[in-house]
Order: sequence, then structure tokens, then C-alpha cells
Amino acid sequence: MLGVNQQHGDLEFELVELKAQIKAGNRAQSNSGQGSSSSGSTSNSGDFSGVAIPKYDASFMTPSAFLAEVEEVLTWKNIPQDKRLLFIPRLFPSDSDLHRWWSAVKALVTDWDEFKAQFEAYEDADTCRDPLYEKLYAKKQKLDEPFELYAWEIHSIFMKIDPYTEQSVIIDRILNSCLAEISVHILASSVKTVAELVVQARSIIPDINRIRRAEGKVQLRARQRSAWLRSHVLDSDLGHSPQLLNPRQNRSHHQQPV
Repeated sequence: MLGVNQQHGDLEFELVELKAQIKAGNRAQSNSGQGSSSSGSTSNSGDFSGVAIPKYDASFMTPSAFLAEVEEVLTWKNIPQDKRLLFIPRLFPSDSDLHRWWSAVKALVTDWDEFKAQFEAYEDADTCRDPLYEKLYAKKQKLDEPFELYAWEIHSIFMKIDPYTEQSVIIDRILNSCLAEISVHILASSVKTVAELVVQARSIIPDINRIRRAEGKVQLRARQRSAWLRSHVLDSDLGHSPQLLNPRQNRSHHQQPV
């Protein structure tokens, strides 16, 4: 019987999704008719199936952070408040304790806000924060880890713990756990956001690398390059400044007569 109810709930939610898509499509068509070009449309009436359903992991996020992610998806899918409870079975695997918890309490939950309160109470947000704080304060930047990537990972963990964490607290943690060669050159008082911190780090890491290159040390990385860029950049460990390779220039260079 539980399986039948699950299937019925899925079908009902899919119907809600379909109605939301049609509504969004009609709205986009209406906007287009008023002079908006199809190429400039920002409607989310495309493939909703491509939107990943958030998965709750107590070792990685607090209940409130998880619910915030879920609400972003529901807003993107144009799911109205009075239909959001139909989405809940999709959040928890059928063999999980949370699925069994929801099966036991759903008859008593009448709206989305009540579900959020019940879920946070069941998961006990304060208990979930402890392992996250342990993970946060055990994390240190590795020598080959780009500063930008590291800084945003620290920021992300803080947001999972408490979305309202002040930027100054996050910046302080980043500077106390990143590579010492970087932190000693950054003026913490001159940055107000993590974005400003990353920009300042980008400006000083090249100077640090010039010294490290002269000493024969591995270069520090300001940011993570894309796979394409990595394949077109000279290896800085060879003693060259990173630069884009131009195949045409290289070919003509090798074809010059000796």
C-alpha cells in the first residue's frame, strides 16, 4: 500500500510540474508577443528534469541550509506553496530513516511551513552543526590547492552551518587556515567580503611566485584553470611564465630555417 501511495504522490506532483511548465511557457510566449526576443528570454520554462533534486546529508549541511536549497528548486519549478508537500517523497530515499519519519508524520502536517518546522525539530540543527564545525576548523589549504577554490569552500561550509554568518568571520577563518605565505601579505582590514579577499590574493600570488621560482620552489595557484586552459598553458615549473600557446606561432617558429 505504501508503494501505491508513493506512486500516486509522484504522479500528482508530475501533474503539478506539468501545469507549472505550461504556465511558465504561456508567460514566456506572452512576453515574446510584447516585443521580447526569444534569444533574450530568461524564462525557466525549459527542461525542468535537468534540475537536480537536493539530497540531505547531515555531515555536510544543516537542516535549514538543506531546506533553502529545496526551496530554490521549488521556486525554479514554479511549484506553488499549497503543492510543495507533494515534493517531499522525492527528497528522501525510500529505504532511509527520513522517509520512514515522513511516512509517520505526514498525516499531521498541513502545509510547507509546518513541514520545515517539523523537519528542523526532528534533525536538531544544533547537533548537526557540531560535526560541520569540526570539519571546518580541521580544514587547511594544501600547497597545490588554488586559493580561490579554497576560500569559496570555506565560505560554503559556513553557509551550510549558518547562512547569516558575517563575512568578517569567514575571512578570519580563511586567513587563519590558508598557506602562511599568502595570509601574511593580505591586509585583512582592507577587505570586507570573501570576493574582495580573493581579488587581493590574485594580485599578490604572482609576486610570491616570482620569489618561489627564484628559489626553485613549486608555484602557488591563485585560481583553478579550466581543462582547456591547462592544456594551453606552459608548465610554470619549467621556469617559464604561464602564457597561452599559439599553435600557428609555434609552427612557424619551428619551420624557420636554421
